[in-house]
Amino acid sequence: MQLTFDLRQDVKRFLAIGGVSLAMVLSNAVPAFAAPTDSDRDGLTNAQEKITRTSPTKADSDGDRIRDGQENPDRDGLNNLLEVRSGYAPLDADSDDDLVKDGDEDKDSDGVDNTNELQLGTNFKDADFDNDGLEDGDEDKDSDGLDNEDEDDLQASAEDCGPSVEDEADEDSDGDDIDDEDENELGEGEDDDADGIEDDVDEDDDNSGGIDEFDADADGDGVEDGAEDSDGDGLDDGDEDDADEDDDCDGEEDEEDLDDDNDGVSDEVDEDD
Repeated sequence: MQLTFDLRQDVKRFLAIGGVSLAMVLSNAVPAFAAPTDSDRDGLTNAQEKITRTSPTKADSDGDRIRDGQENPDRDGLNNLLEVRSGYAPLDADSDDDLVKDGDEDKDSDGVDNTNELQLGTNFKDADFDNDGLEDGDEDKDSDGLDNEDEDDLQASAEDCGPSVEDEADEDSDGDDIDDEDENELGEGEDDDADGIEDDVDEDDDNSGGIDEFDADADGDGVEDGAEDSDGDGLDDGDEDDADEDDDCDGEEDEEDLDDDNDGVSDEVDEDD
């Protein structure tokens, strides 16, 4: 018997077998990384939409012409997209419960708070955004002789208190005459929705899906929160809530201050105090 070798046929046979093997490998291969799905292209992945309680199939879940990723439901100065990317809770204005709103935090410790970093065009997760060896707080963005940190401090002081300017503690998002920060102080020992969380801790007392500070009737009884009388003392909650404010920023609470707006006219005769 005579053996013959046909090199071209052998190469073709080898490539055919190899091609089949390669195709089998590729067909069974699992991608090493699959990009997170953002079905509605609002900037938030489907998984993140569960955290923000928005729809993964509607870019503007509440129909207010603002994409879900750009919404700021907790009014802390940071939108949903920034919050989830930075490890903050998008439905909690003070994620770490340190009495400082997430937007007022200084995540990268460069002397400039998070929201002001956005205004400066820097990154609140990078202390030296332009990599020039100077922290962002030590820069002087507008070249006015004051570095960014000093300007940040001045702005914070002006926002904290000032004539005719309500401080952040006086904000009332749902217009129920109860300040946002005081919404959860009501209802101690009560549990309106029977979910095992007392109302003074529960951010959604009536389990309606709305955070209490944006729900004028948090317990769902048909009476606005400010018109309730939680402690039964004859003074409604709205009036009691007003008592701890300091409208003229003089360090004296309105309840004790005889001239709430510091206009020189006693509150007893001042119709616009």
